[in-house]
Amino acid sequence: NICSMVLTAGRWLISAGASTKLNGATGPNACYVVLNTGSGGTQPATDVETKTTREYDCTLLVGTKPMTMDISPYTVAINATTTYYVKVLFNTTTGTPQAAGYGTAVRIR
Repeated sequence: NICSMVLTAGRWLISAGASTKLNGATGPNACYVVLNTGSGGTQPATDVETKTTREYDCTLLVGTKPMTMDISPYTVAINATTTYYVKVLFNTTTGTPQAAGYGTAVRIR
């Protein structure tokens, strides 16, 4: 998890973004930025390329050049206090890629 947001019951407009770089990692073929209620590093395949997940071609990451990824704002309606997590997941064979990111939430009245 890069960060988390604790939201109370109501309607919210949420979004996320991340900046990534390989940092010496090899063998990448995909990386994902994820904004959902699941904590940790496992992302269900059913969420790939939905409003909560964006997949990016990691071959665009060259050397130390960072790549920015984002999830466009979308509305959620929740009935109880809920934590949303921003995650970046890499599919690499070796190394430790780096990522930094943010999440935003605006209550809709």
